[in-house]
Amino acid sequence: MLHVKVDFNRPTLLTADKVKNMEAPVYTIVADNDIFFPWDKTLERCRIVFKNFKEEHILKNTKHIPDVKMFSEIEAQLKKWLEV
Repeated sequence: MLHVKVDFNRPTLLTADKVKNMEAPVYTIVADNDIFFPWDKTLERCRIVFKNFKEEHILKNTKHIPDVKMFSEIEAQLKKWLEV
């Protein structure tokens, strides 16, 4: 990691105006113990920004980077959403 440049800036916040023309349904997966993107604030923001926000899935007992044990749950949820 000595020769890797990492951008530690936070991503800019999306606004409803910037995504107003986006028509695709929006789904999100959040983690209940994520310290970077708290699940409740993330979902609140999704509901404000995306007029087409459809559904969320909350990973229980999970931090920002899910453990490999959570992959099957994530995969199942993505499959469910993509089949619609």
